[in-house]
Amino acid sequence: LNAVQADLLKQDPASRPLIMVPTEYYDAKESPYKAALRANLNPRIVVQWTGTDVVPPAISIPDAKAATKAFGRKTLLWDNYPVNDHASSA
Repeated sequence: LNAVQADLLKQDPASRPLIMVPTEYYDAKESPYKAALRANLNPRIVVQWTGTDVVPPAISIPDAKAATKAFGRKTLLWDNYPVNDHASSA
C-alpha cells in the first residue's frame, strides 16, 4: 500500500489518500499486526475499523480512542451492517 500510495501521489499530488481495511478490522486490542501497521504504514493511508466487534451494538468514545492508539492514527468508522456472514444476520 505504501508503494501504491507513493505512486499515486507521484502521478497526482492532489490524489486522495488510500483507504484500507486491515485484517484485524475490529477490536482495538494490541497485537503484532497492529504494531506493524503503526510502524510501517504510511500515515496518509486511512484505516477502517468496525468497532469492538464485527457488528458492535455501539461504539463509545473510549473505544474510538483505543482504536486510534492501536492503529497509530484516527480510524474511519466502517458501519459493517448489514452483513451476511455474521451470526446475528441470520
